[in-house]
Amino acid sequence: MIDAVRSLDPGGAEVGQFAIGSLRALDEQPVETGPSPGEPFHHGVRVTRALGFGREDVLVVDFCLQIHDDGPGTITGLLLAGDEQTNDSVYQPLSTRRAQPGIEMETAIQAAVDEAAAALPDVLEAFRQRAA
Repeated sequence: MIDAVRSLDPGGAEVGQFAIGSLRALDEQPVETGPSPGEPFHHGVRVTRALGFGREDVLVVDFCLQIHDDGPGTITGLLLAGDEQTNDSVYQPLSTRRAQPGIEMETAIQAAVDEAAAALPDVLEAFRQRAA
């Protein structure tokens, strides 16, 4: 999936844990009254398209994994196509999945990837239409 998004801009796509940019807080689990959900680790891809003076659209696919030292972890994510500075965008959050580290977490991660893959065609189409 990351390769598919990267192929839209092979030379300029950002891939890795910083590709999420300013959208980080949208898919990190907040520290609430319970134990810390763990330090967030992001992995994703971002394609940026200039629209004119000071304006740009982005296509972002991000996954965020947080695992606490002695408890279950969470996997979340998001897909976004549009202007990340305004509400003028298509935003698709992924379901939050909690799982114990190991095989259970691997299964949760695969489910998040599958959910993102199912949502990707609509988000790609929204990104394409914004350029029209």
